[in-house]
Amino acid sequence: ISLRGKASHEPGDTLTLNLDRLDVSPLNEVMKTSLDIKGAVTGTVSITSPLSEKGILADIICDSASVAGTPLGILSIGSILDDFSKEFKVFLKNEYNGKSTIDAYGAIAADGSGINADILLDGFKVNYFQPLLPDVFSVMDGSISGRLALAGPPSALKIRSYDTRIENTQLKVAYTDVPYFADGSFHADETGVYFDNIYIRDSYTGSGHVNGGISWDHFKDIRFDTHIDVRDIEG
Repeated sequence: ISLRGKASHEPGDTLTLNLDRLDVSPLNEVMKTSLDIKGAVTGTVSITSPLSEKGILADIICDSASVAGTPLGILSIGSILDDFSKEFKVFLKNEYNGKSTIDAYGAIAADGSGINADILLDGFKVNYFQPLLPDVFSVMDGSISGRLALAGPPSALKIRSYDTRIENTQLKVAYTDVPYFADGSFHADETGVYFDNIYIRDSYTGSGHVNGGISWDHFKDIRFDTHIDVRDIEG
């Protein structure tokens, strides 16, 4: 790791951080997170001036990346400044076993006032989210596919989903230690995530469907309004 240059309130100054297989696992302690983030980062990160524009240019690769013990593969992250639009063009993409499960790209206003981004998911693992819900699910396995679009200021971000679905998903309820399996569509926006008659089953012959959803006000004031219709399902 090396650092050169400077960042200031004067245009033209740049502070550049060079990384060579930097271990990212200490981030777990710094961020006080249980996500168990791992990987080795190589590349450059530059902070541009003036500092009031909060500009970050990046060209980095995180090798052997994983979250919650589940591999992400090689994760590429980059950003460049578009001088004409005064936006930072950003991208994030992974490759694991010859496949990309997340491909995100978009633009962030140089003054931080707005975001416009698309996130494409193709078999993106739900396992990554299990440490965030340990009291609800002791095991999460399976994947999410579809497209998410984000637009607007960070404080009032608009979210739209397109053809989003969960596939071959196992959820083991922490309280009962009973596993359930789910497949089906859902949709999401800034008000919540909503289930579109998702099919669920247990390990035997029980099955059912889930509708309703989990609502919020820009990820605050979370409320559950979920309807589950089942027959002979293990409880």
